[in-house]
Formats: sequence, C-alpha cells, structure tokens
Amino acid sequence: MLQQYTYVSLKTGLPIICYCSSRSPIIQSYNSVEFALFPWKEYNILQDLPNDRPLLIVSAPNQDRMNPNEKRIIDYADFLWSNDNFSLYRISIPQLRQLCHDYQKDREQLYLATMENNTTAYYFQPWDTLDGGMLTTSCDQYIDLYNAPLDTAIGKNITISFWVHGYTNDLISRIIMKADAVLDDENHQNLTWNPISDHLVALNGKDAFFAFSLSVPDHTTRLCITAGNPDLPPRQACYDNLLISPLGEHVALKISQKQDTIKLLDNLPL
Repeated sequence: MLQQYTYVSLKTGLPIICYCSSRSPIIQSYNSVEFALFPWKEYNILQDLPNDRPLLIVSAPNQDRMNPNEKRIIDYADFLWSNDNFSLYRISIPQLRQLCHDYQKDREQLYLATMENNTTAYYFQPWDTLDGGMLTTSCDQYIDLYNAPLDTAIGKNITISFWVHGYTNDLISRIIMKADAVLDDENHQNLTWNPISDHLVALNGKDAFFAFSLSVPDHTTRLCITAGNPDLPPRQACYDNLLISPLGEHVALKISQKQDTIKLLDNLPL
C-alpha cells in the first residue's frame, strides 16, 4: 500500500500518519502502526494530532488482507470512493474514540464472564514480594523469568506474556527472549530465540507488554524462559506480571498494586 497512500498524499497534500525512517523513537514507531493493533485503551496517537479534523483512510480493496483491528476501523468509518487499487474512507476523531470505548466495554463484559466461569489453569507471577514489586536485574545478564515444571493442566500449547518497565530505552528493546524445554533425558530443546521487540503487543507510557505463543514438546520436564543480552552495556531491566496460560483461553485476574485493585484480562488492565 506504500505506493497507493503516497500517491494520495501527493495529490491531496494530506500528511501520512506513519514513518519510513530507519531510526525513529520507539514510541513514535509504535504510534505509527497503532491503528493496526487492538485498542485496549484509547489510541496514543490521538493525543499527538494537532486538531480534531477527520482522517482519510487509504485501504486495500480486498479486506481479506486486513487484520481484525484494521477491519474494525473500516467498520466505523464512512466509505468515500474506490477503484481497483485502493479504497478511501473517512473517519472522525469522535468515531475513533467511540471505537475505543466500545472495544473496552466489550473487554469489561468478557472480563466479568471469564471471572464468573474462571476454570482455566494458568501460572501467574507478579513478583510482589521483591523490592519494588517487580523482578529487577541488568539487561546485560540473562535471568530466568520461569524455570520449573509446567502444570499439565495448562496444556502443551501456551501463551506467555509479561510487562517490562522502562522499555522505551533503546538498550532494553535489544534484550533477547529465550524459551527452552528441558526433556526427560536432560537435553535442552530451544523453542524460541528472538529479540524482545518481536513480541511487543502494547505500550503504556514507558511500560511495554509482550506476548508470544509456543508448543511445549512431549516429555518436557521443565520449561525455562530467559531474558537478557550479554552484548549490551549494564542497564536496569524490570520485569512484571508473568502469565503462562493455555493458548486461546482467557484469564481474568484481580491484583493489588499500590493500595489499588487492578483488574486484568489476559494480563492487560481494564
């Protein structure tokens, strides 16, 4: 779509809300793709817009290539025009805010329903007993976020999610996530080895939420989830709220944080 929306921008004089730069700040890069992510809270980018003028959406004519979050925006937008190459829609800032409100209301209802029938097995580690209520280390050192047998009730196909505080520091974004299965013959089988940025799902200020899924092999006696990067200079890294849950199943939690009760659905606050 780069060619199409660049063409529309040149013809209309409208700016493009995205970045093609190779070195934009993390928050700026995140905001540029935020409309393709789910609106668990109001879009950050709405606070950066200079006014409340409506936005022009340039989309592929075939919506099968869109993810559910992109399709949701099209559902709220007003159709303007289309040809064989692209379609044009108009969406106002109040419409985008209403979209966010409706999505959050749906999450609230799902949270209540999940709480009422909360039979899903899961593992949750908030690290509340540690100083600062989180797992604090240096990003140049590998640290185990989890190193233990996995409850068989959780199953073999799992989702792992957690928070990192201060992620907008460029060094923290270069942390490597590793997951290994220790088999019954004590051999290690690597399940994932990726930069932590590959698993970024949401930003909340300087705090980042990560999630990824994997399949645990048969005959696994222990699961090891490790984070760090010895090639980095020393810099504080803070991990919080590790959740391991069955793939595709919702988990509703209530936790106490600084004398407040926080409601979490799939490790994201309501």
